[in-house]
Formats: sequence, structure tokens, C-alpha cells
Amino acid sequence: MAGIGSVYYNLLNNEKALLYYKEALTYKVKHNCDDQDAIKNNIAVVLMDMGRYQEAKPYLIEVFYLTRSIKDKINFAYNLAEVYEQLGDYKTAMDYMDIYVNLNDSINNSIYSKNLSEVEGSRIKSAVAYKFGIIWSEWNFEITQALQKGAYSTLLKNGVL
Repeated sequence: MAGIGSVYYNLLNNEKALLYYKEALTYKVKHNCDDQDAIKNNIAVVLMDMGRYQEAKPYLIEVFYLTRSIKDKINFAYNLAEVYEQLGDYKTAMDYMDIYVNLNDSINNSIYSKNLSEVEGSRIKSAVAYKFGIIWSEWNFEITQALQKGAYSTLLKNGVL
């Protein structure tokens, strides 16, 4: 039923999408399924598209506070920021936007700061005959410093430096 809701949503038929998402949620609740968050978010998104922000808000608040997934929490925070903005509660909208930005930055920093030296050496062809220089930007010191260190240690580990 959620799949049918998605088809109708993609066809821009929000009324039918909402109907099928709500049917899917009723089924999931009745059978005590764990994957209700995505459907509740889908219902909220459809309601937002329809300009029914007040109705969307409780779905988003529930999933935001119950989810354990950071990636989902990021999406829910963004949607809540939009809901509160549209309802004229700009302070709360900014609070959720701050949560969105901070969580998103946290994930991006963790992804980009992974050490490049973790690349498998067997996947790197010999480059001993070449000379290398490492140039990096200082636009975000934490990220670019980690990238520079990773590049240096990878070259060193593979006998290039």
C-alpha cells in the first residue's frame, strides 16, 4: 500500500497518495511493524505539499523524537523546520534548522575526515617512478587537513615518498 502511495505521489495525485499511505500506516500499526517512521514521514510530506502543515506536524514530531537513525533524524528535522516556517513559528523553525545543519555537518565531517590511508594498498599501482606534490585548500581546516594527512600517509605507505 505504501508503494501505491508512492506511485500516486510521483504522479502528483496527493489525495490518493495520502489515502494509500494512511492505509499502509493502519496496517503497520495493526500488525505492530517496526517500519512505521517512513510512512509517517511520507504522510507528512504529502500533507505539506497540500499546504496542510498543521496536520503534518504531529507525524514529524513523533518520528523525529522516536527514530534512532541519524540520517532519518536529519530529514525529519529539515521537514519540521519547513513546517514551523510555514506556520509562522520562525524561532522553532530555526531551532530545527540548526539541528539539521549540525547533524548534517557532523555526518559529513565524519565521512570526509576518514583517513585516506585506509585505501587498500593492493588497489594502488606502483607509482615509484613518479614525483608527487600534495596541494590542499584551507576552506575547512578539519576536513582538508584530514584529507591531506590521508593522502600523505597513503603515498608513504605505498613507497612513493
